[in-house]
Amino acid sequence: MNPAQSRVELAPAATETALPAEVLATLAEIGEGVNSSLDLDEVLARTAALIKRHIDYEIFGVLMIEGDGAYLRHRFSIGYPNDLARIYAFP
Repeated sequence: MNPAQSRVELAPAATETALPAEVLATLAEIGEGVNSSLDLDEVLARTAALIKRHIDYEIFGVLMIEGDGAYLRHRFSIGYPNDLARIYAFP
């Protein structure tokens, strides 16, 4: 068999994973927000608001690696009490 004949042609992935222009614009806004502020709480709140445009969430949380990377902890949350967020630290 000729190696050229045995090659498998792959369909272009771009057509299957293309994002709508609104989502790309939101991602660009998130990027601008990350680059425009050093206040992490402000960046996370703004990011949550921008994501809300596309995903109508009731509960939203951002978990971040803590310490030596051995566990995750809620850094930002919307939709449930702070006490509950503190409980969910993942070792």
